[in-house]
Amino acid sequence: MSEIQCRHCGHRFDDTQPHCPHCRTPTPAEQERLAAGAKKRFLYAFIGLIVFATLMILILPRDA
Repeated sequence: MSEIQCRHCGHRFDDTQPHCPHCRTPTPAEQERLAAGAKKRFLYAFIGLIVFATLMILILPRDA
């Protein structure tokens, strides 16, 4: 185990922790993990929107 220095407050803490115990700033590894989760949620929401729009186009009556 090694220590890293917080980029926000400058305190040193163990690198196995996901965030600084003093100011709660996430470590770079934790930021990458959070960003990957956000990308996955965005992708699921986008696919859901496409499916919803497609169903609305197919289901709603057309004026002829």
